[in-house]
Amino acid sequence: MAENDAFTAGVKPGGLTSSTQIRLLLCYLIQSAQPLSRQEIETALLGEQLVNYFELGAGLEAVVTHGLAAFDGQRYTITKKGQQVSAELEQDLPRSVREAAVSNARFAALVTSG
Repeated sequence: MAENDAFTAGVKPGGLTSSTQIRLLLCYLIQSAQPLSRQEIETALLGEQLVNYFELGAGLEAVVTHGLAAFDGQRYTITKKGQQVSAELEQDLPRSVREAAVSNARFAALVTSG
């Protein structure tokens, strides 16, 4: 994986600095807490300073373009291809990042649903 190829403004130490890792985290997050709106994903990842805002936007576009996730205009869901990628590579992400992202996404989904 390419290291430190992502914008890092607003990312705390221990956050992701690789665009590949960011796309992988998005697959993992969507698979673990789907369906998710963009707002829920932003709340989960930006609130914890795990990724840069611009890298998040680029990553979401990339996972949809590459068929790893689907977007219906409101929510993201994982595809079979995305499930395979997530399952094979999730261990390449720090456990603390995975856990924080999923926990915050589930909380954001609860808050926005009522």
